[in-house]
Amino acid sequence: MAKCSVSILQLSLLAAVAGILAGNEITCTVGPASHRIPHSFFGFADNTAIDRLMRKSNAMSFETITNIITDVGLTILRGPTGSEGNYIAWKEGGYIDTNSIRFFKYVSKDGALLNDAESEQMRMPPELREKLGAAAVPSVLKRQIESYAAIGGAVKVYPKDVYRIPSALNIPYVFNANIASQDVEEIVWMAAEIKAVTRHPIYIELGNELYEPGYKQQFPTAREYAQKARVIYQKVKAVDPSIKIGVVLSQNYTSEKYLVSSGVRTVAKGLRPESPIRRYNDWNGIIAEYTDSFDAIIIHPYDMPPRPLLEQTPESLMTWMMARNEVFDEVMRTDFPKQFPGKEIWLTEYGILPEEMFGNPDESVKARMQFLKSPGASVVNMDLILRWMQNPVITITAKHTLFDRQGFGIVQMGGTNSDEIIKLPDYYIFQALGRLIKNNNVIYRISMAGISTNSIHQEWNHISQAKEIVDIQLGTAGAFGLGDAQGVTKIIFINRVNAPQTVTVKDHKLRPFWCYGGSVPFPNYQSNHSKGWRAPPDVLPVPEKIIADFSAGIKLQPYSATIADCMYSAK
Repeated sequence: MAKCSVSILQLSLLAAVAGILAGNEITCTVGPASHRIPHSFFGFADNTAIDRLMRKSNAMSFETITNIITDVGLTILRGPTGSEGNYIAWKEGGYIDTNSIRFFKYVSKDGALLNDAESEQMRMPPELREKLGAAAVPSVLKRQIESYAAIGGAVKVYPKDVYRIPSALNIPYVFNANIASQDVEEIVWMAAEIKAVTRHPIYIELGNELYEPGYKQQFPTAREYAQKARVIYQKVKAVDPSIKIGVVLSQNYTSEKYLVSSGVRTVAKGLRPESPIRRYNDWNGIIAEYTDSFDAIIIHPYDMPPRPLLEQTPESLMTWMMARNEVFDEVMRTDFPKQFPGKEIWLTEYGILPEEMFGNPDESVKARMQFLKSPGASVVNMDLILRWMQNPVITITAKHTLFDRQGFGIVQMGGTNSDEIIKLPDYYIFQALGRLIKNNNVIYRISMAGISTNSIHQEWNHISQAKEIVDIQLGTAGAFGLGDAQGVTKIIFINRVNAPQTVTVKDHKLRPFWCYGGSVPFPNYQSNHSKGWRAPPDVLPVPEKIIADFSAGIKLQPYSATIADCMYSAK
């Protein structure tokens, strides 16, 4: 999960969508087929895999996981974990020993975790960092690694064990390899082990979010990372030229198209190359010098809603997140392909990350902030996935994560002592998308006339002194066509505003059959006082199944996703 201190930490909405009138009429036109949807496109990051493999008591069972994946229709998994994976020694079958030579070689310097305190300070909210000043923060990394190792005990886990679920489901896997604390030859050995247990394409991700300040010892700048990646790339390709290698990029993902000013880029210019902000800011440009060392770039785009979160209305929250979708879409379509021509884009983690909620010490306040388990957040996710589906350069996406009580997952357990599986709103939208992708493998572009476009001004802080400001042009609705080589058969409409809109499709008739969302996007937001933030939501709507005939136009409900059959009907 994204925790980078120089990613978005504090955000404020300066202006919102205005002037949207009920009954806005939009005319769509079906364009030519864009491309076939890659088989590897529709996935999840299964960050519970290590817990399950190491037999942690509350880990979900093999059967539960496979049933969920099959029902939702996922076509790829990523794992076996995120940042924890940077401390797994795969030849040894577990987490690294903090008393070992390996630990001192890669993580520590003379037994002291010199960079970790700096990393922890960078992650703090600005007000707490200012209060502490230059005071050292107690190191937590060594305790984290020891706790990881304690999970496994005597249980050993090897690459072949990780492939048990993808092999059973007959789907490929993105393996998050530990480049941070393994030698090159160990990763080459790992690639050979994977090749022996799968018939599917092999995707290897070289580390998780290594631009973080805490990895400054292993990789003082991105150049050291890129040089190690180059050697790994050459040796793994000797094992099997078809294995694909991805390298991690920093999350400075504001599109130049919308950028007004960038404090983080300005501040970085006056700093040492190895300083956290400069290192983060320079990371992608350095990686772009080593294009012979990877097949794909890896980005973890997390939407971090504005602070103070409880001052946001449902409308301002939805506007913020939909505008961020526009930025994520634009930067993936324009900026990254320009900087990394010919490379695939793998989005091996993404989601909505309300950092203020996780960092608040008051459980009741957290419960009031909890909006992730809601139809509104799911409609935002569906809008983003469909935008990315239109981009042929994006070949892998993996939402974070399958199972999580904090709100990232599509399912959670019923309670502290309950093994009941609760389907969260994301479950329904991913299930709907999975079934669409299974039966429709070509995406069509849909142009829209009569749509309102609004200028949305936003600002956020990567660090306290480095504000970025953007002006985003956001359309009030989106339309995405799916079908086969013969033509479009389904259209998914996203209404991004809190007012109904009417849509027609030139030379086609529509028949809606599925709708999710509505004018109350966050039923529990600011009102769920009686439960903890990890509890299932009080209100958990299910999708509306619509029975209707084909007609010239349909009405989109506020803040909703609507799926309709589409039939050619020339006048």
